[in-house]
Amino acid sequence: MKTTKKGIYWRNGNLVIDHFVEGVRIYRTLDGNTNMKLAERVLAKMVNEVVEGTYFPGKSKSSLTVWDVLKDYKDQKIDPKIRRYEAEGLVRKVRQLKNLKYPMNQLADYFGKMPVHELNHSVLEVRKEKRMSERTRTGKLVGGRSVNVEFGLLNRALNWAVKATKKLRENPIKGFVKAEENEPSKRAFAEDEWLRFYDALSPRHKDLFLVIYESGARPSEILDLERGWVDLFKRQIHLPARITKTLKSRSIPMSDE
Repeated sequence: MKTTKKGIYWRNGNLVIDHFVEGVRIYRTLDGNTNMKLAERVLAKMVNEVVEGTYFPGKSKSSLTVWDVLKDYKDQKIDPKIRRYEAEGLVRKVRQLKNLKYPMNQLADYFGKMPVHELNHSVLEVRKEKRMSERTRTGKLVGGRSVNVEFGLLNRALNWAVKATKKLRENPIKGFVKAEENEPSKRAFAEDEWLRFYDALSPRHKDLFLVIYESGARPSEILDLERGWVDLFKRQIHLPARITKTLKSRSIPMSDE
């Protein structure tokens, strides 16, 4: 019997699940056409069923729903972050997190009552197809980016249930396939275009756009800029990790302008 991955083996040409979880042996011979990715999802589902029974003794397998997981993530991860950013005056960070309310509601409406052990990649594919056939308030079809925001939020909530609350042993949608997104249009100003744009700005906006143009920083980073991050002696702007998109601090040299 050749081991392929932990808990999954090849036996007589078939993939076999043979694994111990919480002292319970889970065993299953899979169909000959089953590939490794599907075998991993089956294993994750079986592990979740055992672990859920351990953490919720006397309750049915369906006791832990997708909404339970989403609510834990909101109450224990998102809301404390919002309060912290509000205390630090990071308005745009607060707005970004509060904007998760819409995708959270979309997930809750569709998946909310579903037991977590029924969640898998196939279920996501059905949801992806249905969601991308719907239309926005402006009449446009829902795009791949919107779907990926929703699935990404669900994935993070499930990871939280695995790592933080310990209510799940495995994330059943780990490695899900993202929806295809259209490339955003990107365009750089030529020097003469920038000058015409700058001249057309109102006086109250000129300084703001000049700093964005000269530094190459994201608008949100400049809008959250604090006086203490600007070193006039070294001629540098230091951006702390907590306000950057990559969560990595960096320093930007200041130009003469």
